[in-house]
Amino acid sequence: MRFLSPAYEVITALGDGLLMGLEALARVGTMDRREFVQALWDAGSSLVFPVLLVSFFGGVLLALQTEPIVAATGAASVFGWAVGYTYLREVGPLLAGLVFLGRTALDWAGTLAYLNTAHTPRSLAFAGVDPVSYFVAPRVWAAVTSLPLLLALGNVAALAGAVTYGEFAAGISRAGFMDSLLGGLHTGDLFMGVVKAALFGMGLTVAAAVAGLRASGGEEGVARAVRSAAFAGLLSMVSLDFIVTRWWA
Repeated sequence: MRFLSPAYEVITALGDGLLMGLEALARVGTMDRREFVQALWDAGSSLVFPVLLVSFFGGVLLALQTEPIVAATGAASVFGWAVGYTYLREVGPLLAGLVFLGRTALDWAGTLAYLNTAHTPRSLAFAGVDPVSYFVAPRVWAAVTSLPLLLALGNVAALAGAVTYGEFAAGISRAGFMDSLLGGLHTGDLFMGVVKAALFGMGLTVAAAVAGLRASGGEEGVARAVRSAAFAGLLSMVSLDFIVTRWWA
């Protein structure tokens, strides 16, 4: 039955992650405020440029993919709406989440794994601290706060990239793009992306925390924790994405 062990580990990790996420959200009153401020800085300032860069080219690529369909159907009037609808609801939150996973969540997983396994005065066992209040809750709330704000910046960059491509490569004017975008989008489309970004931030951080707290075995354990956090984070993103999209529909 060894082939069932990976599935069992995934299921138990999801269960632990759900319980830890709820506990972290409930610890808002007792979490370490200094850790929250530091985590907010780590999750925010260091990601602004990567999110802007990835989002800009994400908007360009989405416009590139949309152009042949618009050209084939002669529906140039929906170009801006098609790009904006897809990016704001789906592509934008996923790209912001992936940047957050690669730049911040995996770093947190490695740090927590080290603190959990290292036999030094800095380790959690030696310090005698509650890892949820000290480490997990501040980072969950920092991610839930910062990722929607990063998404907002990324959306602006992505639309700028799409407008640039449409104007110089597809022959669609900036005014035509914006008229199509604003004429077809609704407030719910923007809000859906914000909700996804907040949930992705929580899911990715909880996945990193579960992997870090389960770590054992020194340096090899830290490496395994980072790999586990990467897989669990991606799984949490696609799962939450499906749930929110299906529920919103």
